[in-house]
Amino acid sequence: MIDEAIAACPNEERQYLCLRLGLLDSAVVVCPLVHRMVGQESDSVRIAAAWSLLQIGDLRAIDGLVQALSDPCQRVVQLACNALGELVASCVRVPLVSLLDHPAAQIRLSAAMALLQIEIKDERILLTLEGLKEDSDVMSHDVAAEWLQSEIKAGDIDGTRRSSQKKLADLIEEARKLVSQ
Repeated sequence: MIDEAIAACPNEERQYLCLRLGLLDSAVVVCPLVHRMVGQESDSVRIAAAWSLLQIGDLRAIDGLVQALSDPCQRVVQLACNALGELVASCVRVPLVSLLDHPAAQIRLSAAMALLQIEIKDERILLTLEGLKEDSDVMSHDVAAEWLQSEIKAGDIDGTRRSSQKKLADLIEEARKLVSQ
């Protein structure tokens, strides 16, 4: 019923509805959101569905989130990585590890962070994080502010870079400890 209601809406309203469903935090909306995320929807609807599944944090979304790791939209992939990390499901190790070689730095970072959350012991996580230290995409203001959740005010680009480098250094140290256990 929910799935049909979403499908009946125009695209802009589907995006909004998917976001609102994520605020419900109800298991009833998981399957309709997975359908929107892995279906033939616009990027904005798939992003909204992935964000909502991250907010809900229901294990029934795992298969759909794994499917979303191959989405053409990088933001969907990043949100799927984040959600899988939050779910702490070790069964998603293989698809997340495969993203450590992704051409997009932000996706490599998201995959590495998810694997750390799941506490996967793999030296490739450490190697990936160390390789990201000099990557201009990861050190850019937008990515640092959004993905590394910088606390530096938006206008301070040098401060944001320093903060993102510090956060990345902290992640590298966390990966070293996990690998050495």
